[in-house]
Amino acid sequence: MGILICGHQRSGTTILAQLCNSHPEILLTNEFGPYFHLDESRPAFSYHLLQRWWRAGNRSLILPQKEIGAKVSGDLTPRQGGNGRLRVLPGLRMTLRLLKVLRPNAGGIIGPAELEAGFQRVFPLTRFTGDKHPDYIFWMEKLSSIPGLTCLVMLRDPRDVISSSIRAYQDKWNKWWPDKMIDPGQVALRWKKIVAVIDRCADKIHLINYEHLIDDPAHTAVKLGGLLDLDPRKFRVSLVKPGSIGKYRQMLSPAVEEQILDLVAPEMRRFGYLS
Repeated sequence: MGILICGHQRSGTTILAQLCNSHPEILLTNEFGPYFHLDESRPAFSYHLLQRWWRAGNRSLILPQKEIGAKVSGDLTPRQGGNGRLRVLPGLRMTLRLLKVLRPNAGGIIGPAELEAGFQRVFPLTRFTGDKHPDYIFWMEKLSSIPGLTCLVMLRDPRDVISSSIRAYQDKWNKWWPDKMIDPGQVALRWKKIVAVIDRCADKIHLINYEHLIDDPAHTAVKLGGLLDLDPRKFRVSLVKPGSIGKYRQMLSPAVEEQILDLVAPEMRRFGYLS
């Protein structure tokens, strides 16, 4: 059985993936991207996955978390510190191992069933596998129609999305993040597009509110447990730290806030971000 996590960048997709991965029956990869390449031939699928590993650079394809080591073989366990390329060697091993065990269907194509079977061969100790990637949201109309695939979509106040994007850009991501991802107007419009996707796929996705996750992670664990038929007590809710709601007030000027409201106020009201 598969799980996808998506949503706007800086909406909490990573913390939700960490929460999911803390459960002994779940292992999600980190922005690996295999679901972008479903229904491709085996050679094309293999090429694109290796390309994605290379482009990941120093980013691990499995979120580094102490619980992960119990669910995968030691050579796939993410490492922290040291040389960057050495840190991502587990990601290469995982990619090659998945490609080795993938078996295309009769037409030579890697579809959802073939990918899930491959993940299960690589991670045999888990019941749920899948991937976290923010941009799956723009493929949701196709992906949410796959039988047995649970799609979790994160939604966060767009003002906090924008302020968090600017902060991340200033701290560490300025070398590779496009300028449009810190432009308040463009980010607000992108958030609006995501809301439209949520509306179109409402009956096939499961919306997770970032603010609710941060305020009451135990409630989110219960929701996930009910959705996936898992023991909610086995989610490590202590991973979710408080204090990251409403920080846009420290970063955004009144003029920028007004610009955001001009673009997405109706959508914000619908989801309780404006009274």
